[in-house]
Amino acid sequence: MSPMIISAIILICVVIMFFSPRFSNSAVCVIGTIAMGLAGFLPVKTAFSYYTSSSIILMVGMMIVGGECFIPV
Repeated sequence: MSPMIISAIILICVVIMFFSPRFSNSAVCVIGTIAMGLAGFLPVKTAFSYYTSSSIILMVGMMIVGGECFIPV
């Protein structure tokens, strides 16, 4: 099978899981990263090294603070 078809299948599955209420967005991100790593599109050693950048840490912190602002009292 062509690598383009495999990556398109992974992308379609990840998009479907993003809109499914069964999966959390963080789990979908990890599943998508693992799938791309196992398919050989990402080096397995560096697949999760991108999660440690300062912009990702900032975005996670903003999601936590933003989520707390909308909790009903």
